[in-house]
Amino acid sequence: MTTEPGMEVDDQDNNDEMKDEEEEDDDEENSSSDEEGEEDVYVPGDKLEEGQTLEVDENAYILYHQCSLGPPCLSFDILQDQVKADYPLSVTSVAGTQAAKVTANNIIVFRMSNLNCVRPRDEDEDSDVDEPDEERPVLKMAGIKHAGCVNRVKYERIGPTPVVAAWGETGTVSVWNLSNVLSKLDIPGKEVFREETTPLQAFTG
Repeated sequence: MTTEPGMEVDDQDNNDEMKDEEEEDDDEENSSSDEEGEEDVYVPGDKLEEGQTLEVDENAYILYHQCSLGPPCLSFDILQDQVKADYPLSVTSVAGTQAAKVTANNIIVFRMSNLNCVRPRDEDEDSDVDEPDEERPVLKMAGIKHAGCVNRVKYERIGPTPVVAAWGETGTVSVWNLSNVLSKLDIPGKEVFREETTPLQAFTG
């Protein structure tokens, strides 16, 4: 069977057109996947491409607040018996600082109160809009002076007495009574109380 030269040219043109259409489809799929990728949830370990940035979607949270205690803290513990579980929430915690200046370290007891749900925010809403005064979170702090950096803290209640064990950079584990500093969190005002006292017990190993 013989074929006319014109038929071979038509077949070649059709093949080229099909390849072009497939390439266009691939380009559209890649571009659409790129657009969808802009809204993907970031998973730790994923590499960010050049120009990509991470943004917090506050609408993904039921509760979202931030606070700073000043110096960095390597360890903290929540005082479960001091948690207020109905809105507005209140959380009391204890942390140990790792200040650059050795004499500036503390065991800090802090309370975050008046914690309200995240308000749904429209995309067009200005992110710099201030919260109503009645919804503003409140942070109160009180501290116990600690010799050196604190590597780890652990809270416990022994009978009626709230205590915290602090493992210092010197290798000593000290147990401190928190009764006094906890009472300072109930005093109105922004004053930060710092107590200088001795631990109930110290273990040097």
